[in-house]
Amino acid sequence: MNRREKTKKILPVRGATRIWLAWTAAVLLLPVWSGPAKADQVAIVLSGEAAPYRQAQVGLENCLTREKHTTRTYLLSEAVKKNDALSQQVPVFVAVGTKAALWLHKNVAPPVKLIYCMVSDPEGLGLV
Repeated sequence: MNRREKTKKILPVRGATRIWLAWTAAVLLLPVWSGPAKADQVAIVLSGEAAPYRQAQVGLENCLTREKHTTRTYLLSEAVKKNDALSQQVPVFVAVGTKAALWLHKNVAPPVKLIYCMVSDPEGLGLV
């Protein structure tokens, strides 16, 4: 049994459930921006093209747009190429997936805010 089959067996997430998970993740992230300064621009960095990442992207974009934020989405490969320019322009990053979270944690410095979504064991990865 390969890794994907094991994951499907442990976490049998399909269709509507994936959409629900993406919306839930987006709604849970909104209180993070409840501080005194609201971010005008948010960069969403996806670890890859996988459907769950894209579903989280749609949920985040819908919620953030409703809260008057502008969003721009990048695949991790694009973010790596634009590293310096990107981190100087955007005050908030949302990493969707472990690879994006690890890269942003290492390459984006404060005062930029980093938010992680769909990351398994952030403490074990040293993100917290």
